[in-house]
Amino acid sequence: MSSKQTSASPSASIQKALVIGAGPSGCVAAKYLLSSTNPHYNVTIIEASDTIGGTFINKAYDNTRLVSSKFITSFSDFRMNEDYPNHPSAEEYVKYLEDYCGRFGIEKCIRFGCRVVSLKDKDGEEIKVEEKKNTATMNVSASEQSHLLTKNSNGISES
Repeated sequence: MSSKQTSASPSASIQKALVIGAGPSGCVAAKYLLSSTNPHYNVTIIEASDTIGGTFINKAYDNTRLVSSKFITSFSDFRMNEDYPNHPSAEEYVKYLEDYCGRFGIEKCIRFGCRVVSLKDKDGEEIKVEEKKNTATMNVSASEQSHLLTKNSNGISES
């Protein structure tokens, strides 16, 4: 089954969205933003590491297994493969996240090796990111307690 993106209708607004982190939450946030048609989002995910997976890659103990079953942990729109064990390892879960990103075209939105340097609240409305020795500033409108930021003006150039 192929993933087909629909173009935004002429009346739909196009906004830029920035998602911080390519862990499970960031990947799902990006998937739903990409599927939105009004407004339509041009999505960028900033990931400090060089791979998808978040804490399942960066902070998991050796031989870590998920406590919740694959039936509860997998996303409703993309179930884990039947041959996975009931409680997948961290490596198996990361493979699942990579497959999820591939299925929904999320990987093309990820900027690896890019970390947040500073983030100001809505009074300052600024986020600074560092990518491969370059620093860029983005003006954003952030909702409270959210890692999803809507970009209001030019900042990081798209790859």
